[in-house]
Amino acid sequence: CQADVALVNFAGGADESFSGIRESKKGGGPSIVVTHLSTEDMAIEALNAGASYYLKKPVHLEDLTAAVARVTGNPNTEMDPIDRVRFFLLENYMKDISVNDLSDSVGIRRQKIFYHFKKRYGKGIKSYLRDIRMQKAQELLETSNLAVYRIAKAVWYNHFGYFCREFKRVYNVTPKEIRRAHHRLAS
Repeated sequence: CQADVALVNFAGGADESFSGIRESKKGGGPSIVVTHLSTEDMAIEALNAGASYYLKKPVHLEDLTAAVARVTGNPNTEMDPIDRVRFFLLENYMKDISVNDLSDSVGIRRQKIFYHFKKRYGKGIKSYLRDIRMQKAQELLETSNLAVYRIAKAVWYNHFGYFCREFKRVYNVTPKEIRRAHHRLAS
């Protein structure tokens, strides 16, 4: 199976990411590097390694769509509405999201959104959104010194107790236990 476009998450070591770029180049398809690293040198290195395009996180749907259109040579590349729902959730997880927001963002009825989203991703929108928020919270617990209640607010949980219960339900540990374990490993 050959991909039309490879997205390379340039998060960790440059060697891993550069090898991902080289592998996609071998397959003959273009690659788009997505990274939080914004230095000009890193962009040049990625492009020299064979990347077709370079995007800085956070990536917005319009930017990603434009990048795909640019590297595939198809200016009319349009994203499927259910994929647009997923990207809407990824871009707006820190906000209160209503079904009407989703319906308006993709232009299809809410019943169709729920049905097709669950069919494609294997879980409902609410569960998918919770998982995104929990993953972002875990990342913040491991990479920042923000207080846990601030992290809860950053991923939209206004009730700290509810956030802690949801976190424990997903990861079987509390947020504070994750933070302590991460700090022990870092020491």
